[in-house]
Parts: sequence; structure tokens; C-alpha cells
Amino acid sequence: MMRLPRNLLVALLLIVGILIGALITIPLMAQSATVTSTYPTMPQNMAQWSGTTLTAGAALSDTTGNPTAPLIGSHGLVWDTSNWARTKGTALATMPVVSTLTSRNAIGAMLTERTSRWSVIHNPAAGSQAIASIAAEGSVRHVIDCVGFSAGSTTAPALTALTVNLRDGATGAGTIIWTHEIVIANSTGQNAGPFSTCGLNLVGTTNTAATFEWSAGLANLIQAANFSGWNVQ
Repeated sequence: MMRLPRNLLVALLLIVGILIGALITIPLMAQSATVTSTYPTMPQNMAQWSGTTLTAGAALSDTTGNPTAPLIGSHGLVWDTSNWARTKGTALATMPVVSTLTSRNAIGAMLTERTSRWSVIHNPAAGSQAIASIAAEGSVRHVIDCVGFSAGSTTAPALTALTVNLRDGATGAGTIIWTHEIVIANSTGQNAGPFSTCGLNLVGTTNTAATFEWSAGLANLIQAANFSGWNVQ
């Protein structure tokens, strides 16, 4: 029996191994070619999502209509029953609902602790009218928080009915927004006991004076009036 050379035998074994490996690999390649992979569909048209047109980008305003869902982005809007409006800080003049002495703001932050306060005091001589007043300031509203008054005499005044008034405006002319009726007795002493109260938070009109005053002077009566508050824009 003829024996093959050792080198030839090794070569034949290598060839046989390669052929067997190829036979095994071919079915595996065919099998891998049939595998199906599923990937999530990514929207390529950002103008639409599930057939819904997105709200176009635009500058925010206080008359924005209902946005089309899904709205992309964060606007910080609140609904005032007719429009979407931006939330506001404590600047009263820029709130969407006008703040006057007879209406209230529906949108915006509530007033919390105040900034530095102003205070006006008037204590004239007997027989004179006490008038505490702060002048108008441009683009500013005076917010009156505290009021106080008193009256006394060393010589009896006439029995008289007077009032103390807080006015949104100048003395004797501004709209009265707080008042007390005081009856002065025909006697000496403390004719009107010291009175004070705080927490009023009464908002005046922009660029308008504020006044706290007695309605008139009275012979022999010594009047005092004072009030304090802070300003907002």
C-alpha cells in the first residue's frame, strides 16, 4: 500500500477542513439573511404628528388662542376663560386684567411681603385741618396699607360731626376709598381716641397722589393724621 508523504497528507487534511467549514457556514449565512428586524417609525415631518398639525412657533402674547396639541415647548400660559395668557409678576400695570378701585386682577402673583415703605404724618396746630398726602409718582401706584388718626383739645370745641377720608388723589378732590365718621364732643380731653389699622392694601391709580385727611379743621381741636404704604408699578 502506497503511503502519502507527510506534507501532502497535512495539506489534504487542511483542504478537507476548509470544505467542511464552508459547508457549515453557507446554511448559517442563508439563515441570517432571512432574519427580520423591526425599528420604531421616527417622524420626519415635524409639521405633523399623527396627522395633527403642530402650532407654529410664534412670539408669546396675552391673546394666544387654544394651542393645537401636542404643543412642543413650555409657554407657562394660564387660561382666563377666553384666552391663554402669560403668568405675571406683581407689576399691577402690566397685568392683563385692569386693576382699578372697583375691579380685581384675575391673573398674576398675589402680593406677599412688601418692599420699603413710605410714611406721611401731619399734626398741625389747634383749629387746623390735618392733611397727610404723598405726591403722584410717574408709572407708580401708591398702595395704602395703614392709616391712623386722633384728635384732642385743651379748650372745648363745638359739638361737630367730622370725617376722616382716604383719597385716591389730591386733598378735597380725590376719590374717597376709605372713611370714618367722627363726632367731636363739646368737651376737653381726647375728643377722638387714637385709632389705627393696617392690612388695607388699597391700590391707588397710576401717577396719582394719595391723601389721608380730616374733612375740615375745627376751632380748638388738635387733629392728627398719618398713613403708610409702598409703591408698585
